[in-house]
Amino acid sequence: MKRDSRLGALAAIIAAALAVAVGVLVSKQAVETLPPLPVVFVQVLSATIVSWIAAALLGRMPRGRIWRCAWPGVLQPGLAYMLTFAGLALIPVSLSGLLFAFETVLVVLLAWPLLGERPSGLTMASSAVATLGVVLVTQAAGPGDEASLARILLTLGGVGAAALDTVATRRFAQTAEPIALAVAVQTVAVVTVGLSAPLWPLAELPRFASLTVLAPLVVSGILIHAVATVLFIHGLHRVTAGVAATTFPLISLLTALGGLLFYAEPVSLAQAGGGAMILGVAFATAWCLSRAAPETPDQEASRITPAT
Repeated sequence: MKRDSRLGALAAIIAAALAVAVGVLVSKQAVETLPPLPVVFVQVLSATIVSWIAAALLGRMPRGRIWRCAWPGVLQPGLAYMLTFAGLALIPVSLSGLLFAFETVLVVLLAWPLLGERPSGLTMASSAVATLGVVLVTQAAGPGDEASLARILLTLGGVGAAALDTVATRRFAQTAEPIALAVAVQTVAVVTVGLSAPLWPLAELPRFASLTVLAPLVVSGILIHAVATVLFIHGLHRVTAGVAATTFPLISLLTALGGLLFYAEPVSLAQAGGGAMILGVAFATAWCLSRAAPETPDQEASRITPAT
């Protein structure tokens, strides 16, 4: 039974990765014809409404100290998705997926100065390989090319914001009720994205009133920010965060493959080589983290007092 529940937890986390990948692929089609900032706002707002309803039904409403722990929502989904989708409107979704695999390594590097978690020599070497992969992906774009340096930097900015969010959330996730924290974080993200409203092109906003335009955005937003969150939380009740981390690069891999299969996006040999280096290091880093995790989720839960 214990093995079955563990396998079910991993299946839930893999399903969450698939939900994010599908949501991003649907979003690629949207941001090619719609302004990206309002797209992100509609998606985050839709997911937040669904999450508030779920929290109310489950009796997990955010209150008190939870709100003081919600500021990472400014980073993700806030800044991370605004920058990522701005870049996604300009570069292939397969390339965006490959670049996002760099988040796994970046989290490890940022945790050193911010959390005092010193990486091993092997991790530093792996980070150097991943950085070289990013350089290859970036330099493969020539002047005026679809994947120019300036456009790629938008996506890398989103990757950096997501990595900072992961590091910041580590300080709160162990002492906060996860569903209530997720709702609070999403609410902060709605406010963050809403503050970008002065940059929205007013002439384009009436297009969002169409059901054929709005429906895919609502569905993709719920997939990325609500369904995936619930599945991740469910999975983390049965497996350690380190084990769960081994599946995170799947999001990048599935997104990249989806771009190649459904959008027939061209990828140069240098970009493919750089992407393979980033993905390889991401999987290796995540696997090492899972092997180093000493606690089971039950042991971890026994020393954690949820904050409300």
